[in-house]
Amino acid sequence: MATVGVVRQRRIPPRTPGGELALEPPPEPERLVPPGVLARLLPGVMLLGSVGFIAVLGPENPTSWLFGGMFALSTLGMVMTSGGRGGGSRAATLDENRRDYLRYLAQLRHRVRGVAAEQRAAAESAHPDPAAWPTVIAHGRLWERRAADPDFAHVRIGRGAQRLAVRLVAPQTGPVEGIEPVTALALPGS
Repeated sequence: MATVGVVRQRRIPPRTPGGELALEPPPEPERLVPPGVLARLLPGVMLLGSVGFIAVLGPENPTSWLFGGMFALSTLGMVMTSGGRGGGSRAATLDENRRDYLRYLAQLRHRVRGVAAEQRAAAESAHPDPAAWPTVIAHGRLWERRAADPDFAHVRIGRGAQRLAVRLVAPQTGPVEGIEPVTALALPGS
């Protein structure tokens, strides 16, 4: 019976990603601030200005009625559509915040997919598929693990889903009523 000598190279086990990944909280909707005295008086002052327009150009001048009426109608339209409180700018800010947060979540998903790919590659390297064993043995990995290795005597039994090696830490948010609903639903785990 002959003895075959095997020279084992120093083995560096594959590195599995780990740690934590803290998520940023979704943006909070802008709180409605009650309008001040000037904001409440502004529509009245603008309507008074349309009457003043008619008075300055003269009531007998049809142009004064036309421009004064257009000024009054535009004032009433502003009051009816936005309540005179800058509703359009508030909605634009909210949309921008949503877009920024959804862009952040898309980048985070890309990063998590990269971590999952690293985790899968490390698992496949440490524990190759049983169908690949002839190839693995042919490439000299037969006696690669020593008793001092941290993964000595670890064996792959089957395939299945695994948890992500990086723990996702949920953001600290206030009460549910204070969270912007669109971005809160887009959070992982929602």
